[in-house]
Amino acid sequence: MSTRKTIKRGFTLIEILIVVVILGILAAIVIPQFTNAADEAAESQSKTQLQSMRSQVQLFRAKFGVLPGDASDDGTIDSPVLCWADLMSTTDPDGDPMTPFIPAVPTLGGDYAWGVNGGRLIVTGEDW
Repeated sequence: MSTRKTIKRGFTLIEILIVVVILGILAAIVIPQFTNAADEAAESQSKTQLQSMRSQVQLFRAKFGVLPGDASDDGTIDSPVLCWADLMSTTDPDGDPMTPFIPAVPTLGGDYAWGVNGGRLIVTGEDW
C-alpha cells in the first residue's frame, strides 16, 4: 500500500478578507449612484406632473375664458383649493355636466406644497 498525502485546498483567511474588502469598496461606489437615480426619477415625475397641470389649467382657460380658481375674476388664480375645485368639478359654470379636467388633487410628496404667488400656481418647498 502506498501512502499518499492528501493536500487540503482552500482559501486562507487573508484571501477571504481581501475579497470582502474589495466587495465593500465596490458597494460603496455603486450604492450612491442608485440613490441619485431614485432622486432623479422623482424629480422627473414632478416635472411631468407640473407640465400636465399647466396643460389642464390652459385647457380650462381656453374652454371657459377664465383661469380655474379665479373667484375674484381678476385674471389670476386666488388659491390652489379653488383651482382644484374648478378642475375637478363635474359641472361647468352653467351647471351642465362635464368631464372633470383632473380626477384628484395632485400630490407632490415630501416637503413641497402648492401655492399661489402673483396670481400664478406654483410649487413651494423647504429650499425655496
